Amino acid sequence: MYKYELKLLYVLVIIGIALFIILFKIQGGSVSDSILPELIGFCVEGIILVILFGSIQRRYNKENELKQKEELKETLLTQIDIFLYWSNLMPKEEFRIDGKFSFKDTDKLNNLIKNLKDENKLFELDIPRYFIKEFSKKELPNIIALLPVSANINSLHLKSWSIIINNIQGIIASKKDEDFFDALISFLLSIKMFNETKI
Repeated sequence: MYKYELKLLYVLVIIGIALFIILFKIQGGSVSDSILPELIGFCVEGIILVILFGSIQRRYNKENELKQKEELKETLLTQIDIFLYWSNLMPKEEFRIDGKFSFKDTDKLNNLIKNLKDENKLFELDIPRYFIKEFSKKELPNIIALLPVSANINSLHLKSWSIIINNIQGIIASKKDEDFFDALISFLLSIKMFNETKI
């Protein structure tokens, strides 16, 4: 409950109690028979209206906050879209017509992770390692710059985005192929974790 609601409720309750005491003491006359009951009724109605409108306002604010957080998350996922698309990590046919990867279809991401873990399929994938490392260096500042955005969603998204950053740094720092693919798999898993984290 907001502070202004509490203050208004306190005022209405105090006025209502005061009027009730006055009504109790007067006992009779035109004032106690007509005006005071009306005033007490007004206070009671006021209390009900404050609670009702306060509840509606809180619900409206909560819906707006949720919508805002969903938009922030969509912004972050768009940045991941850009990374996956231009790094050639995902085949172009895996993307939609608008050039974005559909994170709702997790099968594609799961299949890529599965294939990367399978040493027999690594040669078939033809992962452009050098290009991905260079592209990661270029995109890392943009990913880091969005860290405060993830914090505005919630602490779990901040944690997941931090893990994504660490895994990109792991891709860049990798010297051996084994280290590169380990970091790459961890990066994809962290994307999946970020996407599945609830707001």
